[in-house]
Amino acid sequence: MFFMTQVQGVFGEIVSIFLCGYISDTFGRRKSLIFYNCIFFLSVGAQFFGQGLAFFSAMRFFINFRQRFFFTVKTTKIAI
Repeated sequence: MFFMTQVQGVFGEIVSIFLCGYISDTFGRRKSLIFYNCIFFLSVGAQFFGQGLAFFSAMRFFINFRQRFFFTVKTTKIAI
């Protein structure tokens, strides 16, 4: 079970690598930051009440999708 959720998390990060830069450049960093925080909090809350492995893995995907976004924003902010 642990390996399955880690794979979903890595998949979320891979998808996020390609989308986060585009979304933050298109809509602005502040709006996308608020959007990704909402995704994170909803995913954590849903993961807490979820009852199946598939649902748990899907929520882990969205949680790690948000984690990669913050890595992208922090790296950009430090580089400027």
